Amino acid sequence: MLEDVCLTQVIGANGVEVHAITRRPNNKKEVYVAGKFDQAGSLPCPALCIFDNDARQWEASKLDISGQINTLYWADVNTLLVGGDMNINNTATYLAIYNAKSRDWRAFEGDITNIPGPVTSIAVNADTIDSIFISGTSANGGAAYVMKLKSDRKFQALSMLSKYVPDIHLLTPAIAGLGDNTVIRNIQVLELQDGNDSNDFLDDNQVLLAMGSLNLPNFGNASAATFDGTSWKPLLLATTADNRPGTIVSLFSQKQQKFSSGGWFIPPVLLLSATNKKPLGKKLAKGFVILISLAIALGLVFLLVCLGVLASYIRRHREGYVPMPTTPSPRGQSPDIQERLPPSHLFSSIGQNSGRNGVPVI
Repeated sequence: MLEDVCLTQVIGANGVEVHAITRRPNNKKEVYVAGKFDQAGSLPCPALCIFDNDARQWEASKLDISGQINTLYWADVNTLLVGGDMNINNTATYLAIYNAKSRDWRAFEGDITNIPGPVTSIAVNADTIDSIFISGTSANGGAAYVMKLKSDRKFQALSMLSKYVPDIHLLTPAIAGLGDNTVIRNIQVLELQDGNDSNDFLDDNQVLLAMGSLNLPNFGNASAATFDGTSWKPLLLATTADNRPGTIVSLFSQKQQKFSSGGWFIPPVLLLSATNKKPLGKKLAKGFVILISLAIALGLVFLLVCLGVLASYIRRHREGYVPMPTTPSPRGQSPDIQERLPPSHLFSSIGQNSGRNGVPVI
């Protein structure tokens, strides 16, 4: 419903495109709509508009931006990473940062001069924007590219031949493992149950997933492929109703991915398998799982036994049962119970009232 309201009010002229709709984290009020447009309703807000869900009206980010925005990524509740083909303060850029709190734009903190063209997708493999992947199309020829921000704050192209090439930035997409006519719609970092070999692009338990219409030189057409830090491997193949190669646009989950110092968690709803490696969260060893299960089972049994004893005690108390005395009674009280009696005392009354029928008396 909210998306319908946004799109209805934004789209009003030929050539208008909406590429991303996202809600500000921990904020149900602000919805950000990005694409290629000049206004929403009668409000001028080129490329990025903010919809106030409470007031049901549009707000402008600022008027010092123009062009086209393709993707949005929230680094935190205030920092929005923006990719596209934009002009900010009359400066052309493919990557920028928008501060949602102060409502202003700033340049990306890194060297973006070697980005070959408009950014169409952003992915991260850490809890900050210091380690990100970007993908897009080259402004010179339209070839697809995938790059990562390195520790020196420069973007480096993904390549399986980096150790053989003096300048990795000179690598073309074909050399990097993507063939001609490749169109990348989205990229995302996934965590693996079984790790990869250490490399310069990904942690040893991560893999990069690329989606779209891909051409892998050693395989052919694919709708999704994974990059393990050294080479691309096909993952999914989709076809249209008329048996033409299909396209996968994105991967989504019920919960947002969370990063931590020891890796990150993917919700159980994701069941993709990359080369027989499943993107699951961290698992305990089987031995610990068995011990924990046994401890839980024994604890439950002990609890049930205690509850049964307690229930029995309460029931007997309600029925009037009292504990039997354990101390001897004073002499003369209850001799039949508290004292030892000789046999003559026990059998003295036998036969006293049974002799009238002539039965022998002992």
